[in-house]
Amino acid sequence: MFLSEGHKHQVVFSLWFCFYLVLIAAQDNITDPTEVEALKAIKERLIDPNGNLSNWIRGDPCTSRWTGVLCFNETLIDGYLHVQELQLMNLSLSENLAPEIG
Repeated sequence: MFLSEGHKHQVVFSLWFCFYLVLIAAQDNITDPTEVEALKAIKERLIDPNGNLSNWIRGDPCTSRWTGVLCFNETLIDGYLHVQELQLMNLSLSENLAPEIG
């Protein structure tokens, strides 16, 4: 099967675009949504004078490596990554943790 030069470019672009969509889908929102909301609630309640948690507003907590958030390396049976631990000591944070931490 022979393709014209124009068709070759279309095929290459289509394959690249499909790969890109798969890559984006694999990286987008893979931390359990209830845990993401809990982390956002925690950040909202804390006073962070040094901006240590400034990266908690973009990306996914587990794949974007939010400061102080440690996650399990594998998705569980529910298909999500889960937060394993918060390491927030020595970040000059103050106030009380949100009840959503439970």
